[in-house]
Amino acid sequence: MRLLLLLLLSTTAATAQTTYWQQEVNYTIDVLLNDESHQLYATESIEYTNNSPQSLTEIWFHLWPNAYKNNQTAVAKQLLENGEYKLQFATDTALGYIAGLEFKVNGQAVTVQYDEAYADMCRLVLNEPLLSGQTITITTPFVVKLPNSFSRLGHVGQSYQITQWYPKPAVYDKDGWHPISYLDQGEFYSEFGSFDVTITLPENYVVGATGDLQTKEELAWLTKLADSTAKIIEYDKSDMGFPPSSKKEKKIRYIQNNVHDFAWFADKRYHVLKGEVELPNSKRTVTTWAMFTNGYAKYWKNSLPYLNDATYYYSLWNGDYLYNQVTAVDGALSAGGGMEYPNITVIGKVGSNITLETVIMHEVGHNWFYGMLGNNERAHGWMDEGINTYNEQRYLQTKYPNTTLGESFGLPIKAFGLDKVKAAYNQNVLLYQLVARDNADQAIETPSAAFTPLNYGAIMYGKTGLVFRYLATYLGQDVFDKCMQTYFAEWKLKHPQPEDMQLIFERISGKNLDWFFNDLLKTSNKVDFKLSRARKEKEGLSVTLKNKTAFAAPAFVTAYDKRDSILATQQVAPFSGKSTVNFTQTDIKRVVIDPDGIIPEIATKNNTLQRGRLFPKIEPLSISLLGALERGDKRQLFILPIVGYNYNDGAMPGIALYNHLLPSKKLEWELLPMYGVKSKQLNGTGEIRYKWLPNSVFKTIELSGGFAKFSEFRTSVLLTDVAGNTIDKYSFISQFEKYQAQLSLQLRNKTARSPLKQHIVLRHIQVVNSGFLNDDPFWLDNSAITQKPDNYNELSYTIKNQRRLYPLEAKIDLQQHRDFLRTTAHFTQHFSYNKNKKKGSIQFFAGKYLYNNSSDARYRFYLSDNSDYLYDHALLDRSKISGKFQSKQLVNDDGGFKGFTTTPGSATYMVAINQKIPLPVLPLGVYGSQGFGGNGRYLTYEFGVYLPVASDIFEIYFPLNVSSDLSGLKYGERIRYIFHIEKLNPFDLFKKITE
Repeated sequence: MRLLLLLLLSTTAATAQTTYWQQEVNYTIDVLLNDESHQLYATESIEYTNNSPQSLTEIWFHLWPNAYKNNQTAVAKQLLENGEYKLQFATDTALGYIAGLEFKVNGQAVTVQYDEAYADMCRLVLNEPLLSGQTITITTPFVVKLPNSFSRLGHVGQSYQITQWYPKPAVYDKDGWHPISYLDQGEFYSEFGSFDVTITLPENYVVGATGDLQTKEELAWLTKLADSTAKIIEYDKSDMGFPPSSKKEKKIRYIQNNVHDFAWFADKRYHVLKGEVELPNSKRTVTTWAMFTNGYAKYWKNSLPYLNDATYYYSLWNGDYLYNQVTAVDGALSAGGGMEYPNITVIGKVGSNITLETVIMHEVGHNWFYGMLGNNERAHGWMDEGINTYNEQRYLQTKYPNTTLGESFGLPIKAFGLDKVKAAYNQNVLLYQLVARDNADQAIETPSAAFTPLNYGAIMYGKTGLVFRYLATYLGQDVFDKCMQTYFAEWKLKHPQPEDMQLIFERISGKNLDWFFNDLLKTSNKVDFKLSRARKEKEGLSVTLKNKTAFAAPAFVTAYDKRDSILATQQVAPFSGKSTVNFTQTDIKRVVIDPDGIIPEIATKNNTLQRGRLFPKIEPLSISLLGALERGDKRQLFILPIVGYNYNDGAMPGIALYNHLLPSKKLEWELLPMYGVKSKQLNGTGEIRYKWLPNSVFKTIELSGGFAKFSEFRTSVLLTDVAGNTIDKYSFISQFEKYQAQLSLQLRNKTARSPLKQHIVLRHIQVVNSGFLNDDPFWLDNSAITQKPDNYNELSYTIKNQRRLYPLEAKIDLQQHRDFLRTTAHFTQHFSYNKNKKKGSIQFFAGKYLYNNSSDARYRFYLSDNSDYLYDHALLDRSKISGKFQSKQLVNDDGGFKGFTTTPGSATYMVAINQKIPLPVLPLGVYGSQGFGGNGRYLTYEFGVYLPVASDIFEIYFPLNVSSDLSGLKYGERIRYIFHIEKLNPFDLFKKITE
C-alpha cells in the first residue's frame, strides 16, 4: 500500500508539472493620431492574470517603437547585415520611438529597468509578488513618434501602418520569460487576451483594424464606400495625392477577444470593398473587407474572392476561422510582400493578379499559423511560415493546377523551360536546391534570426512547405488533414511547441515520425535516393533502391509501360541503406523514384532506370537554347551563340556549350569555341568542375580543370628585296594556351550568418606561348615557333569579411616557378558612408621574392600594369602596342597604380598603398597611390579622379598630380581604365547567388 501510495503521488505530481497553462493579458487602449506631427498619444490599461504555478516578481515589456530610435538597435543592426541601409543612415526626423511612459501597477508607481543592450525591452519590478491565480492592472500613458516605413511600423506621408505600437508584456511560459527585441527578419510571440481599442483621428480617414468595429456610424460609412467602390470601372493610378485632413475628428472603437495583437491602418485615399464567405463546417458567415489606393487598384478590384477563398480553404483543411471579419489593406511595407495581424493583413507592392492573390491568401492563412495557433515564431518559425507555405501551395494547386512557373513569374512561358514546370511547389524546390547544392542550407528548426536572408525564404518557408507535402503524401491526405484538424482543435488559442504537434500526428496516424520531426526538421542532412538496379523476376520486376540520406526516410516508386502510362506506384516505408520493391507487372519499361517531385531531394539524376537499354541509368539527351530548369529524366545540353573580341583576334563569333544553369550541379562544364576573324585562329575557353559537399570543416570542395587559347601579340612582317623594296607584307601572330588544374576548399563558418568567407586554393598553371606567320607564302617555313612551357604552382588563402559598412578582404599567395619563388599579400579595407551605399577603399600590397633567378622582365613586381604572366585577366589588347583605346586597359594587381609608370620592376620586394573615395553627390571619385618603385629606392605617387561607370567592373581614371616617373606621357595617353570582363561571366555570377 505504501508503494502504491508513493506511485500515485508521484504520478499526480508529474501530471501537475505538465499541466498546460498560459497567461492572460487584456488591453484597453485609447489612442489619438496627430497626422501633422505623425505621432500617437495614448493611454493603456492592462489586466494581467498570472495563470502560472509560480509567483512573479517582475514583468518584462516590449517597447517596440524604440526599435527605430537610432542605428544601434537590434533591428537596425539586422537590417544592415541583410543589406538594407535606410535605417543606418536615417535622419532624426525619419526615426521613431516611444516616450511618456509612467507605469503603475494597481495605481502605484513601479521601478522600470530598461534592457542594457536594447531600449525596446524593459522590465517592471513589482512592488510585491504577483501570486499564482492573481490579476493586476498595469497602466501607462505613452507617446509614439512614428518612423518612416523602415519595416512594419511607420508612415509614408499620411498613410499609416500602426503595428507593434503599444507597450506589450512579453510571454511567460514553462520556459520562463521571452523578452525579444523587434526584428525585421523574425517575428513574434505574444500572450492571448482581449482588446478594447478606441481610435481618434481626422474624420476622412478610412481605417482597417483588428477586431469588430463597434461604431455604427463608421460601419455604415464604410459600407457606403464599398457600394461606391463596386461601381468604379477605371482607377487613375497617377492620382496618389493625399487630400486635406478633415478638421473634424471621429472616435471609432474596436473589440476583439482571444487574439494576441492589435494592428490598424489608416489612409484617406482608400477605396473599400466588402464581401462575405460561409465557413465550410459551422456554416457561419464571415465579413471580408479590402481597402486600397489607386496605385494598384487594377489588381485590388478583384481581391474579395481572394479573401473569401483563402478563408474558406484554410477553414476546410485546418478548422473554421474563429472571428467575424477578415481585412486586407494596401499599404507601405518594407518587411516582405505582406504582413499578418489578427483579422487583418497589410500587402505591399504587387505586379499581377496572381501575385496579389498569393500574398493575400498567404497572409490570411496566418490567422491560423500563428494567429489562432500562437507558436513562438522567433524560435520555431517553420510552425507558422512553413506550414502556411504548405497550405499556400496546396491552395494554388487546387485553384490553378495548370499554372506554370513562367506564368507565375510573369516571364515568357517558354523561356528556361518554365512552360513545362507547374508553379505550385516547384518554385520552392528550385529555391531549396539553390542553397542546398552549395551546402549553404540550414536546418528547418533554426531560430528565425539565425537564418541567412536567403535561407529565411528558401528553408523556413520553402523547404518546410515541401517537407509537409512529403509528410502528407506519406500519411495520405485524409490522415494528414485529420492530424492538422486535431492539432488545431486541441491547440487553438494556445502556444503549441513542436513536440505537441508531433504527439498529435503520431497519435492520429499511428506511426513513428521521428524521421520527420527530428531528422528532417532538425538537421540539414540532404535527402537523396538512388535506383540501384532492376531485376526481372518470374512474375514482374524486383527494384532495389538505395537511401543515400543520413537517416531513414520513405520513398515512392512508380513503374511505367512503353506508352509511358503508369502501371503502379508503391510506397516504401522509412528505410536506411537499401530496400527492394517488387512489381508484379511484366511490361515495365521505366521505373522512377518520385516522378511527381514530392520528396525534397537534393538531386534527382539518379532516380530513373530505363529497361531495355545498354546503359539503363543514363537519361535521354535534351538540347535547348540558352538553358532550362533541371530535369531528372534528361541529360541536358545548353547552347548559346556568343561573340568575343580582342584587338589581336578581332571579332570572335562562337558558341557556348554547357550543361548547367540553376541550381548548380556536382559536375558542371562549359566549352566556348570561338573563331578569330582577324587572326583566323580557333580560340576559346573551357572548364570542368566537380564539387563535393562534405560534412566537415569544409563547406565545399571543388576540383576543376580548364583551358584558354587566344592571340596576345600581332605585328607586321615585311618581305623586301636586296634593295630594300617591300615585296610583300605578312602578319606575325603570337598566341598563348593556358591549362589549369585547381583544388578549391571553402571553409565552413561557425554560424551561417557570419560574414566571413574563407578559401584555400591550390592550382597548377601551364602556359604555352607560340608564334607564326599568318597567310605566309608556301615557300617560307611556316612551322610555328613554340617556347618552352612555363609551369606555375600556386597556394593561396583568401579571407573576406563581407560585413556591410566596413567589409575587408585579405589574400596571401605563394607562387613557385622553376626560376623563382615569391609571396604576396593584399589587404583591402572598404567603407560605406551614406545611404546610397557608396563604398571607398584602402588597399595595401606587399610582395617579396624569396629567390629569383630569372632575367625575364615578366617576373618582377610592378607598381602598375602587372604583366599577367598567369593569364588570369581578360584583356582587350594584351600586347598594349596598338596605341588604341584597347591598349589603355590596365591590370590592377601588385602595386595597384592606375597610371602608367616607367619605374622598373623589382626582382626583390615592393610595397604600395592605394585609396579610392567616391564623392557623396557627384558620380565621380578621387584616387591616390603611393609605393616604393624599382628596388625600393624612391617613393612614387599619383592622385586623380575616376569615373565608376560600373563600380569595380568598368572605371576610367584621370590623373591630376603624379610623380616625375609617371608624367612622361601626353595627358591623353595617361588616361587609363579597368574593365574586369571576367566579372561578367554568367557562370561565375550564378555561383555568387548563395554567397
